[in-house]
Amino acid sequence: MAGIVAWKESRCRRNAIIALATTAIKSAVPLLLRVMKEDMRPVMKGNSCMGRGRNRERIESRDD
Repeated sequence: MAGIVAWKESRCRRNAIIALATTAIKSAVPLLLRVMKEDMRPVMKGNSCMGRGRNRERIESRDD
């Protein structure tokens, strides 16, 4: 049972990172950078890097 809970938690975190990465919200940048640096799971690291790279110009050019 613990394995299922851990899998669902990991899946939920992955989905949250994907959602933050695609929104281009400046306040999400520190979290994406922290995940890129500290999280050792390739899926989490990859999704945060992808989101940061894809939305870099949009995030930095927005005025909110």
